[in-house]
Amino acid sequence: MKAVVQDSYGPPEDLRIEDVPAPQPRKGQVLLRVHAVSLNASDAEIKTGYPGYVRIYGVRKPRMRVLGSDVAGVVEAVGEGVTRFAPGDRVFGDILGTFGGLAEFAAVREKLLTPIPADMGFETAAAIPQGAALVHQGLTRPAPMLAGQRMLINGAGGSAGTFAVQMAKNARLHVTAVDRAEKLEALAELGADLTVDFARVDFSASGQKWDRILDVIATRPARHVAAALAPGGTYWAVGGAVPVILNILIAGALIGLRSNRRIAFLGVDQSPKALAAILPQIASGAVRPVIDSRVRLEDAPKALRRQLDGKAFGKIIVVIQGEGSRN
Repeated sequence: MKAVVQDSYGPPEDLRIEDVPAPQPRKGQVLLRVHAVSLNASDAEIKTGYPGYVRIYGVRKPRMRVLGSDVAGVVEAVGEGVTRFAPGDRVFGDILGTFGGLAEFAAVREKLLTPIPADMGFETAAAIPQGAALVHQGLTRPAPMLAGQRMLINGAGGSAGTFAVQMAKNARLHVTAVDRAEKLEALAELGADLTVDFARVDFSASGQKWDRILDVIATRPARHVAAALAPGGTYWAVGGAVPVILNILIAGALIGLRSNRRIAFLGVDQSPKALAAILPQIASGAVRPVIDSRVRLEDAPKALRRQLDGKAFGKIIVVIQGEGSRN
């Protein structure tokens, strides 16, 4: 099968297309014929080896040769013990941790997959899992937000941020979207009440306060973001450099003990239960995956560079099997 492979940490340009043996499904796995995969910040992180915490996947070089975690496709075969799916089933999910989606076939744990709704195409399905699930958690933990509350999304034009703007507006929140100047008009069209150019305004020093902050690209210490939180507010960091994340974990916990503000790191729930909570909003049309571009498998290295440089608005979709997809 054809796959996009890597053998070392480094720039996306190091990726290459190779013919490699197709994986065999183990106990509890299915063999997925991949039709589409969307790129995430986690793909760029594993390729570059930065931030340093991604080295849990290999200190000197990454253990996985094939990136890609948001997958959609058709079950080709099943391994021992698989009961939920059979060959021919259309499925999607987030396989963060094992990756392997940037290939014609991937071995995927059954428990991570969800049936694709009958009226949904592969490309749309591939755009949903990681970003939408993460945003759902950011809106509902530690408790669901209430209509009229104020939410700020830093990195609002990215793969998760575009879901966040829509899902927050669907919850009738007042939304402030922070990103590059060239993305602000599109963010306003998605529904953001206020847009902010991060190069011109530091939201943490603006004097404004929000009930919840979802920070896709954390760069500020806990004491700075605490100043931007309303009493009882919650700040969720999704990603960032190791020193920043450590500060959020340690200093954020201390600030929480002294005040009624929560400052913490938000991990992603890969379970089908998280997807099930999101699909009704997508089925109703209240939330739609924003697709930046569609590329072929051989163009994945260039696409990952665009992702890494923060130029993509929404999701980049790598289309692997064109025939039979409904979009």
